[in-house]
Amino acid sequence: MCNNIGWKLANIYSTDHYEAVADYLRNKYPKINQPSVWLGMTMGQDLQLYQSNGTVGPTLKWLPGFPGSSGGKIISMHLMQTKNDNNQGMANSSEGTGTKGVLCEN
Repeated sequence: MCNNIGWKLANIYSTDHYEAVADYLRNKYPKINQPSVWLGMTMGQDLQLYQSNGTVGPTLKWLPGFPGSSGGKIISMHLMQTKNDNNQGMANSSEGTGTKGVLCEN
């Protein structure tokens, strides 16, 4: 989807950026209880997040139960509509799981 508009899957660059993206998604999709989007980041075998260019990513909050050591390496961001809900954060998943959206960057 991102390639179709000449962009790429987005990275999260800091905890402040994570919060800004979370607020954007909550406002963009107010009727979706748990919006989730695919990102361009991956997870290494060391359970570290990596940006799409291979550099080490920031330390971000994981969704409870993640990262899963047997899960996929593709990263998605899962949110709840309320900021205080603990059931939100990053997840490592395989393609074809429940995440339907993508977050693109230029």
